[in-house]
Amino acid sequence: MTNNNIKNNKTKTTTTIIAALVIGMMLISPMTVMPSVNAQQQTIPANAIRTVDGGWITPLQTVDDKGRPLTIHYEPSPQVFGYLPPSCSGPYSSQVEQEGGSWSYPTQNNNAIGFETTWNMPTGNVTGGANGVYYNPVNFNYTGSMTGNTYPYTFFQVDWGIGTGSTGIYKHWSYTMAYKSGSNIIYNQYGMSGITESQGSTYTVQSMLEPSPMASNQYVVQVTLGSNSWIYSNSLTYTPQLGHLTKLMSFQDEYAVAHGTTNLGSDSVSSPTIVLDNSNVLGYDTTSVTGVSQYTGYGAYSGSTYQILTSSVGTKTIADSAGCPSW
Repeated sequence: MTNNNIKNNKTKTTTTIIAALVIGMMLISPMTVMPSVNAQQQTIPANAIRTVDGGWITPLQTVDDKGRPLTIHYEPSPQVFGYLPPSCSGPYSSQVEQEGGSWSYPTQNNNAIGFETTWNMPTGNVTGGANGVYYNPVNFNYTGSMTGNTYPYTFFQVDWGIGTGSTGIYKHWSYTMAYKSGSNIIYNQYGMSGITESQGSTYTVQSMLEPSPMASNQYVVQVTLGSNSWIYSNSLTYTPQLGHLTKLMSFQDEYAVAHGTTNLGSDSVSSPTIVLDNSNVLGYDTTSVTGVSQYTGYGAYSGSTYQILTSSVGTKTIADSAGCPSW
């Protein structure tokens, strides 16, 4: 792909971010060739994209599955707020039920640095109070070194939320990063509002910790639908090490805070793929993930709690359909 395919979409951002993007475009436009070195004399990839914080990232995908160039939109991701998963469960109390699949990954690929799945977005909706679902097609933990890190982010997840209530689910696309502070886990959620939402359509969802010189140590999310692909990033305060991904998962956070209904159709997650850093060249491992097992977290459908969805797993697939049409 050439840099002519890269677009900076600056809609739905604050004036400050817009100004920063405009200045960034003036100084280093993604329509031009990137400089070959940065201040630390590190080689920057020719197809790199400058980030709003002055760093850079490398796109995870530049062509579709038929080899046709993608139209890439790099966008800022402002922090957003909704219900985030607490470590408890119960009905009518803004708490979470979790279910889905845990991917089998018995042999760690030493070059692993990210995870990718194919996700079919469900049709339908959820009604009533502040009820809803976060679909999480990509989710993993990082266990490598984080020496000197201020915010040791170790948990990464890509989300799509649907539901009701002004103080409930953050609707639409987002990603979540979490770190541990003492005995508490601090979740930060960032919006990806520019992605086209097409219920019933199939997306490629990619999530990666990009080390230098591939990027300026950034967490990168890329979501692709047809010929369009959207990229978001967030700076890490450590250099991610290869081969330290664990707990690869795809599941849902379900909230039933008040009586409600749903007509959600089934989603599906398939094609689990390990993203590799092969000497600063991206690679893809489709064989190390060998299967998937049922996952039930916190209190899904236990006692008096409510189960909005019902999950089922195949050899390398996960599907979730409405398990309770009203509650």
